[in-house]
Amino acid sequence: MTESVVQYPLFDEVASELKFKGIYQKQLSAEELAEIMKGVVKGLLANQSQVRASVPTMDVSIANMQGTIKGVARIEAPIQAEIGVNCVLGNSKVTGQRLSLEGFKYTQKAGFTAGLALGALKVEAQARKVLVNPDSALYLALKSQLDPRRAEITEMNFGFTDKATFAIDLRGKAKA
Repeated sequence: MTESVVQYPLFDEVASELKFKGIYQKQLSAEELAEIMKGVVKGLLANQSQVRASVPTMDVSIANMQGTIKGVARIEAPIQAEIGVNCVLGNSKVTGQRLSLEGFKYTQKAGFTAGLALGALKVEAQARKVLVNPDSALYLALKSQLDPRRAEITEMNFGFTDKATFAIDLRGKAKA
């Protein structure tokens, strides 16, 4: 599956601010965080060049300094299946880590052959591996959208706030 550039104003705004000011700070809404999380779910299949998939559904709710993310990836070729990812992210209590995975549930809707193919691709294991480090997953999702916009992240901080938002503080620059 090839990564695609998502046409969403947030990514253009982040790239512009990093390139011209070197800093981007904002309290993201659940909707804005959902756009970033779509990239995380798409990233689960990114190493499978023969797979064509989309992420039509991504719901995020933020409350009690946690984010609940529910997303569906629809695999359209070479098999047909739906993969559901439901996770809860919270602010980490571990030094050097920003977020932690508080809960995870994986579901799949697939026929027998498609189910075997998903098992062979180890999609569930890959999802757990990616989401156990949400800091890295968010970084890679942002990077996939900022690279084609010629911007890069050099430092990042983020976390859930008591205002039901996701605070993001990025440092970066224009790519050479």
